[in-house]
Amino acid sequence: MKIAILCDHYPLSPRVIKVRNSILKINNIADIRVFAWNRENKKVTEDFVYTINDKTGYGNKIRKLINLLGFRQKIQIYIQEFQPDIIHSIDFEMLTIANSISKSSGIKIIYEVYDIKFFSNPFINLIRKMMERKLLKNNVNGMILASPFFIEYYQELLETKLSNTIILNNKPSKTINGNFEKNNYIDSQVKKEENAVMIGFVGTIRYKEILINLIDTACKFNNIKVLIAGGGPEYKSVKKYVDEKNISTKVFLTGQYDVSQINDIYNFCDYIWAAYPSKDLNVKYAVSNKFFESMAYGKQLIVSKDTLLGDTVEKYSMGYTVNPYEIDSISKVFQLILNKKNPHNNILKSNIPDWLTDLYWESEEDNLEILYKDEYYD
Repeated sequence: MKIAILCDHYPLSPRVIKVRNSILKINNIADIRVFAWNRENKKVTEDFVYTINDKTGYGNKIRKLINLLGFRQKIQIYIQEFQPDIIHSIDFEMLTIANSISKSSGIKIIYEVYDIKFFSNPFINLIRKMMERKLLKNNVNGMILASPFFIEYYQELLETKLSNTIILNNKPSKTINGNFEKNNYIDSQVKKEENAVMIGFVGTIRYKEILINLIDTACKFNNIKVLIAGGGPEYKSVKKYVDEKNISTKVFLTGQYDVSQINDIYNFCDYIWAAYPSKDLNVKYAVSNKFFESMAYGKQLIVSKDTLLGDTVEKYSMGYTVNPYEIDSISKVFQLILNKKNPHNNILKSNIPDWLTDLYWESEEDNLEILYKDEYYD
């Protein structure tokens, strides 16, 4: 069996690589190639990755939409040459491309949902919902959901219980915690004061408005400091804000980090900030990979209120919930943290859901065999 993974970004996210490696363990898989949209024309380093290279960039939805047709035309040539049995399409736009290619070839489609692509324009969003519903009912052979809460959304969309669907939570590999020696990556840049509480954000720097709220709130407290680890589209803007405010002893930005440095980053933090914009409906249903990483490192989280993940964090005492748009809400949580004597995780174990009983990728990857075994396509 040959599989083409279709994704709209390069460099590849860690999840794409984990999924590919896990599928390769299934004994009927002969070849898996990733066909990616290299929107910043980065140098390609993997021999299994085939890219369409341009300067579309990230963060501009209109520009992406305009260039999507060109990407589709070029990627179809790759797919025709490879002749896969299955196209594994990641998120909605890649599903539409997979569908257009498979119509003439009969290639099976697996649809993996990282995020539900809600649009702020209600008319455009309605069109997206109608298209997705039609494709799911008629053209998709199996679905992979990156959050257990997505089930609720898709059952409502399709007005039926889901079949041929698996949950594959974006948990870290077991190698995340224990296989890397301490390399003093953070200690060489930041000196942590003995009584200070370090609030850490780890990942792609975006949603500047919310990160600025985090920074401004921290500046109100003598014993709260912020570590922002990662690069991304808003990195320069956030760094400029910190520099202009002259608060570089209060807020530390590491820039892009290597996977070998992640142990140092998490171990340096007391709490992990994972509060995303709750006005985005996808955030209501999504579970950030930072949630699982934080749990694996035994760190409590700060997540957004009015989300299903927030409900879970509160129910099982995994951390705190805030309104990320309101400094007063963040301030109340920081005050609770400063008043708390024991900052370590204290998860309630009673009735904990199955998807939280094991925090690592290896506990879930076998689910892929349900969709990729030979009998499924007989």
